[in-house]
Amino acid sequence: MRVPLDSQTQVDKLIDLCVDLHLESQRADICLARARQLENGNEVGLALSYFEKGQSFVDIERICWDQFERLLLSGILSR
Repeated sequence: MRVPLDSQTQVDKLIDLCVDLHLESQRADICLARARQLENGNEVGLALSYFEKGQSFVDIERICWDQFERLLLSGILSR
């Protein structure tokens, strides 16, 4: 079954429901789906929080390295 993740409130309610029902796998799937939506919409900070909730540390590391690389290339860290 597919559930649309249209709003932040809807996602948070689904996550809470999964926690209450001990549906860890489904909770993680919802978190990761929302995180990818947010990342695609360039909402990286919020995406990181959902990757963390979904325990996708590989994605967190990837985003952190991408952001670090952007900072290096833009010269912000070279001042």
